[in-house]
Amino acid sequence: MIELNYILISVIVLITSVVAVLITFFIQKNKYSKVIWEWEELKSNQSVRAIENQNLTTLNKELEKNINDLKKNIAVVQTKYEKESNTLSELKQSEHFYKNKHQVLSEENAKNQKALLLLNERLQEFHQANQQLMQTNDQLLQDNVELKTHNDHLHLKITEHQEEINTLNQKFKLEFENLANKIFEEKSNKFIDQNKDNMNVILNPFKEQIDAFKKKVEDSYGKESNERQALKTEIELLRKMNLQISEEAKNLTKALKGDAKKQGDWGEVILDSVLRKSGLREGFEYFTQLSFDNEDGQKQRPDVVIHYPGNKQVVVDSKVSLNAYDRFVNTDDLQQQQVEVGLHIKAIKSHIDELNERDYQSLPDIKSLDYVLMFIPIEPAFLIALQQDDSLWDYAYNKKVVIVGPTTLMSTLKVIEELWRNEHQQKNIDEVIKLASGIYNKARLFVGTLVSLQKKISSTNEEVDKAMNQLTNGKGNLIKLLNDMKEKGNIKLPNSLPQNLVEESLESDNNSLE
Repeated sequence: MIELNYILISVIVLITSVVAVLITFFIQKNKYSKVIWEWEELKSNQSVRAIENQNLTTLNKELEKNINDLKKNIAVVQTKYEKESNTLSELKQSEHFYKNKHQVLSEENAKNQKALLLLNERLQEFHQANQQLMQTNDQLLQDNVELKTHNDHLHLKITEHQEEINTLNQKFKLEFENLANKIFEEKSNKFIDQNKDNMNVILNPFKEQIDAFKKKVEDSYGKESNERQALKTEIELLRKMNLQISEEAKNLTKALKGDAKKQGDWGEVILDSVLRKSGLREGFEYFTQLSFDNEDGQKQRPDVVIHYPGNKQVVVDSKVSLNAYDRFVNTDDLQQQQVEVGLHIKAIKSHIDELNERDYQSLPDIKSLDYVLMFIPIEPAFLIALQQDDSLWDYAYNKKVVIVGPTTLMSTLKVIEELWRNEHQQKNIDEVIKLASGIYNKARLFVGTLVSLQKKISSTNEEVDKAMNQLTNGKGNLIKLLNDMKEKGNIKLPNSLPQNLVEESLESDNNSLE
């Protein structure tokens, strides 16, 4: 608007300048005409001509001067006119440019309006999506509260289980002590019975011989001295045989007590009992008598391999010698007891060194923990060793061996069993989360498809409404034209247009005329 005002002002100034020049030109022209008229008058009047000749010359000079000034003014005006013309041309070009720019801006504004509408639609979609996300977030928060409650419940159950474990530990401790004492008593009684039977088998023939010999002595008491000498020889022989039988019985007792294999089998029986009562399953969480090859190709056969969650294992060994502890229990001599306790600790250390040399942890087929569990099947044997040697546990640990008795092993196995229970629960939780994620993604895709389908249906409905409007609404609609063509042309057709559409189109046509 300012530029147009500037153009108008410039044009007015230009026109004013031209008018001023023209006025000056006409004034000078009138003066020149007057001079010409006077010159004609001078021609007719010779006397006046001579007098006014000088005036004419002067006027002529003034006229020439005025003409020159007029030419200069015209040149100046023409220059200004050309400048103003150029300015006007530039303004016209600017006007054309701004008109084009205005058109472009109008088109861009229309596009921006469409984009704004699209953005509003997107914003509405985002609001809906945000609302859904808020609902999902609320649901997740609620699920989190439920999971937290469940977690607290699990912690409470773990605490209860821990208390049960402690109670079971005390109970198992008493049971194992009773069981160990009972087994030891049964073994001792069995050994005594077997020993008694064996001695009876051996001694009965000699008893019969002694009885027969006694009878023979009584019968032959009065015989000669050679027979007495024979009797003396028989008694000496009987004494030697009796000493031999006693020595054999003593050796049998030592063999039974010192049989490492029988002691190992008995330790495995106690270990198997503890494992079964722990809740772990053989063939799933623990395996017995597996065979492995070490790096040198030698066979290694650990007693038990227990599996941890996370594909980890720990080896349990139960073959520790308890001969010294047995002697400690069966002697009343305090000094001898002290000696046997020392030998018992020495036997335990020797077995620790043996387990360290076996190095079960380095077997290629076992992903073992850094230590082996050395199981002492008799709880008092385990406790007295630790009481008499405070450094025994550290000695074993430095050799990558952990000493356990029935009570401590049960506690360890219960912890492992709880770890497996938590592992199974975590797998179930992970599967539930995976299922929930899959359901959420399916629902999200379904909602997206549904929204797209809704838009397509809305667009289709608009097109259908538009087509129906063209078909039945307004003046000269298609149904009206077809019906008129049929009636005016007297066209006979087997089928006619639907009557309701014809009536609706006629009504719409009549309304448009009104």
